[in-house]
Amino acid sequence: MDPNCIIHLDYETTSPLDLRKVGAYKYASDPLAGILLMSIAIGDEPPLLWRCDADFLGADEVAENKSAIDLLRHGMDDRSIEFWAHNAQFEIAVTRYRMQKDLLVPTTPHLSQWLCTAALARRAALPASLEKLAETLGLPQQKDKRGSALIRKFSIPNPKTGEVVSPFDDPEGFTQFGEYCRQDVRTEREIHKKLASFIPTGAIRETWELDKKVNDRGVPVNVGALKNAQKIIDVVRAEYTEEFREIVGLNPTQRDKVLAWFKSFGYPYDNMQATTVKNALSLGTWADTPEAYRALQLKSYLSYAAVTKVSTMLSCECGDGIVRGTLVYHGAGPGRWSGRLIQTQNLKRPDISDTDVAYSMICEGASAEGLAMCFGNPLSAVASCIRHFIQHPTDLLNDADYSAIEARIVCWLAGQEDALQEYRDGVDAYVSMASVIFNKPREKITAMERWVGKQTVLGCGFQMSSARFYDQCIELTEKFNIKGISVSPELADLAVGTFRRIRSKVVNLWYDCDRAAREAILSPGKVFSAGEKINFQVVTKEEVPYLAMRLPAGRCIVYPWPKLENKAGGKTNITFFGQLPGKSAWGRVSTYGGKLVENATQGTAADIMANGAVNAEKAGFEILTLIHDQALARHDGRPIEEFCNCLTDLPEWAKGLPIDAEGQITPYYVKG
Repeated sequence: MDPNCIIHLDYETTSPLDLRKVGAYKYASDPLAGILLMSIAIGDEPPLLWRCDADFLGADEVAENKSAIDLLRHGMDDRSIEFWAHNAQFEIAVTRYRMQKDLLVPTTPHLSQWLCTAALARRAALPASLEKLAETLGLPQQKDKRGSALIRKFSIPNPKTGEVVSPFDDPEGFTQFGEYCRQDVRTEREIHKKLASFIPTGAIRETWELDKKVNDRGVPVNVGALKNAQKIIDVVRAEYTEEFREIVGLNPTQRDKVLAWFKSFGYPYDNMQATTVKNALSLGTWADTPEAYRALQLKSYLSYAAVTKVSTMLSCECGDGIVRGTLVYHGAGPGRWSGRLIQTQNLKRPDISDTDVAYSMICEGASAEGLAMCFGNPLSAVASCIRHFIQHPTDLLNDADYSAIEARIVCWLAGQEDALQEYRDGVDAYVSMASVIFNKPREKITAMERWVGKQTVLGCGFQMSSARFYDQCIELTEKFNIKGISVSPELADLAVGTFRRIRSKVVNLWYDCDRAAREAILSPGKVFSAGEKINFQVVTKEEVPYLAMRLPAGRCIVYPWPKLENKAGGKTNITFFGQLPGKSAWGRVSTYGGKLVENATQGTAADIMANGAVNAEKAGFEILTLIHDQALARHDGRPIEEFCNCLTDLPEWAKGLPIDAEGQITPYYVKG
């Protein structure tokens, strides 16, 4: 693209709100928010700087302010010009709420003009942080390390006084802040050049455009119901805290002393983590007195993290009943969206069955006592309704999700035609698997046996061991309080062995992917196939080598700096540079055939979801959010089947894949 059609932009701002807690849109919409600095550059030209204090400085600063605004206007007047920013959602939000007020520019760039270098980093499987990304790539332009201190001084209010340092109180420091802003533009521009091969085009660009629309449109929430729910939470927490103090003589937050108190009554564990406390409560035999057991119940209730979603929704709501900016484009490695703020991807499953009744009571102003009379623990009742607070103020919702999409895709990738035909014929795949595991006719399969079949179908496609399968079954039964399910190590062995025997082509795909990836690493540039739908190649882009796994859609999942590293016994591991599992640090990460197949399956599922959501948007459905393999949209009177048809209208590359979506029209978000 012509460099003169590319503008790089960065803001430095202030707001009384905490950006990390409320998100970019709420942060920027606050009346006391403001733009302090704007650095802007077109092509390779030196960055211009707009300063909020320039009118009180010299002629040079005033002139540069005008030049910066003129360039901004030029970009908005020409739709062919792209606006690039790092974490562009922040710049989009600030522009939406602050440009006219602070920069006195009457219009804003069109949403389609915005692109994001952090999104390029995520597509390239590299750190999304500007500083870490520049360091990882070894760029000549690095982020100015003075930034954190300057942001704390000029942007973030002092927690004691609620005030920030004015540019007039520290003009030298503010000048440094301006240079920091300029340097961010220089660094971002280098990243743009370095990762140019990851700039979205074609269907990927359509997905990026959808992401911006959905984030800017936002998720509607029932503010009145949320406020009453928060009132209930506050009342119950106060009551539970006081009761806990009366029994224990300590505050629940005095962790070490509280642990010692419980251990004096026979508490069998060495920590008070939520899952540990839940396990201790399930034992029911350690406590010498009912008071100790009750105190542990209270501790569990007070640690009930699920209800914090209520305050999060209220904190992030932009004053119009909408929470914006809840999705992260390509936030998960295979290309799926991840969540931020209210995290719709991990909302709690309900503990109670009558969530509609509980939610109706909350909406009508029920008290904590009223909920307690009907449902026991009010906090559990509120948490069980957490999805329902996502509710449009005037319209119903279309709520649809794909049925067993990963189980279908892994069989399709592997060419496991017998399993695919069962899906095409509408056969219950879980019953079918259970009938083989338990050697029983399908009509005699019990609910427990079907559950085992379901876990086998959904869990064993990615080389899961029988030990891990056993552990996962135990975790699921405990997490969701599933009764009547008993999985032994022997049954786990049988289930995993059965899957591998009757899904032999899926098993072959694991080993084909492992082999092809290894061969690609040993022979850079050559293409190696894993079955008919996946291939591997090591490509070097701007001096960075990537192991690229090409999916059926043509999109690649990439693994930077791949290697074969020696391990014990003379064998080798496939490794690459990535985020260490469960940590924020980056380093060498190992992978294997089953994991590569899992990545390919989830990546293909992401491509199917993106295609379906784009179809729906083009058909006039307003997508509100995407949750794993589920789409939520505003209902406009059309049958739900039309929405589902959009989601399952497959592109040419996916023809033959038996995909199904189930949907319903609901007054609020229901399905989990």
